[in-house]
Amino acid sequence: MMKKALLFLTLLGFSLSASAQFYGANRFYVGPSIGGGFYSTNMSKEDGGWNESIGNFNPHFSAGAFFGYSFSDLFGFQVEGLYRGTFGGDWKSGNIQIPAMIMVQFAEHQHFGLGIIYNHTLNNPSYFEGPIQFEFESVTNSSIYAYAEFSSLTEKIFKDGNYTVFTGELRKLRAFFKFAYAITPTTIKFKPNSGPITLWEAPPSISFRPFFFEFGVRYDIPTLFDSGNNTKPNRRRKR
Repeated sequence: MMKKALLFLTLLGFSLSASAQFYGANRFYVGPSIGGGFYSTNMSKEDGGWNESIGNFNPHFSAGAFFGYSFSDLFGFQVEGLYRGTFGGDWKSGNIQIPAMIMVQFAEHQHFGLGIIYNHTLNNPSYFEGPIQFEFESVTNSSIYAYAEFSSLTEKIFKDGNYTVFTGELRKLRAFFKFAYAITPTTIKFKPNSGPITLWEAPPSISFRPFFFEFGVRYDIPTLFDSGNNTKPNRRRKR
């Protein structure tokens, strides 16, 4: 039992020393980023005199590039330039987003970050289809979001019979999860209803704070040129 414990600690030490090269002082990171998730357009009846709650979760995707730099082994920052498209249902829009965050790096290949997203909308929907069609006079989208993110470099694994073998060799793909909530509201001004029958009367305007979450991957281009990455795999098994 003692020998197994010592072997495990030895392999763990090798794994951490091999991965320390990925997040460390004075290192930079750059590469492509792609993700997808869901965007909320929830409008509650308490907002601006609305007499019914309307809620939607529409799928979205994002694609672009990122740049990061580690000030030290513990702290770093990251900035991205992304195109994010929201589609599905009655809400479709295209946005340019600039997320920037300060991140705390731990386990030498993972980070947790907090930051701000600047959002610039390229096109807005002109109506919302409910029990009747509500036409928009104007839409002012949320321009600033606060967000949190967790990211980790992925590890090479393979199957060996009934076992899953973790090689201890980190890949250049970073998997991430991001959650963002609007600091500035989205405001919609409605056109007056001109139809012969009014089922639900829309208020003159309504404001709400959307949020979205997404999963995705990034690819670190600089690590392609790091000769120190060619480390000997350290194998450990998990049933």
